Amino acid sequence: MKRFFIFIVFIFVLLSGVRAQNNGLIGRDSKSAGFLSVGAGSLAVLGDLGSIIRDPLFDLENRHMFSVVFRHLFFDDRFGYRVAVFYGEYNGSDKNFKSPERGYAFEATMVQSSFQAEYSLINNNLRNSSITYEAFLRGGLALAFPEVVLTGEAIRPVDSSELNKPAFGVPFGIGFDFGFASVVKLGVDIGVSYYFNDYLDGISTSYSKSNDLTGEILLTLSFRLFGKKVQRGCRCDWK
Repeated sequence: MKRFFIFIVFIFVLLSGVRAQNNGLIGRDSKSAGFLSVGAGSLAVLGDLGSIIRDPLFDLENRHMFSVVFRHLFFDDRFGYRVAVFYGEYNGSDKNFKSPERGYAFEATMVQSSFQAEYSLINNNLRNSSITYEAFLRGGLALAFPEVVLTGEAIRPVDSSELNKPAFGVPFGIGFDFGFASVVKLGVDIGVSYYFNDYLDGISTSYSKSNDLTGEILLTLSFRLFGKKVQRGCRCDWK
């Protein structure tokens, strides 16, 4: 219920902001553009359970993520910010760990909300075409709400467990987009988030020396909500 409430609040705020833009309540000009992006793909969690080497790198059945992102870009889509909500499901166990007899295992879901800045490294048109291509960097602050269920053996006295502990994090990543008719973009978003706690999997072991990390690779679909883009070579304006 908490995850659903967070998601609904985000969608309400997002749609309210878009409506304010369209009604002129929030300033905009011809060099400002807004996009709504949705994505889906693979999620990896680097915690205290599992093996980075032995576990599958891509396991969409057990570790996946979905995203909803509002992007507001300025100066011909060069700079901007994004407000995002990610929803992920993941699990882990000692099955492929060097000490499988320990018997730890968990299943979890997570909602991550974030505010990030964007900078386009490349933003141009294909030669003699209305198709655009873009490469951008992103980074900012995030807050994650994991919900963890332990499904393995009892926690040993030398280890510790804290379930459903919110975590602040620092997300950053790189993305690639191809735009069509100035309205739709298809892309790939690759990101990593460093969190300031060690309990995204619910467990912190005695030998743990670092906090948890997550990584994602998402296929994205974006729609231009407002703004005008003048493309070089074809003068294809969209309002």
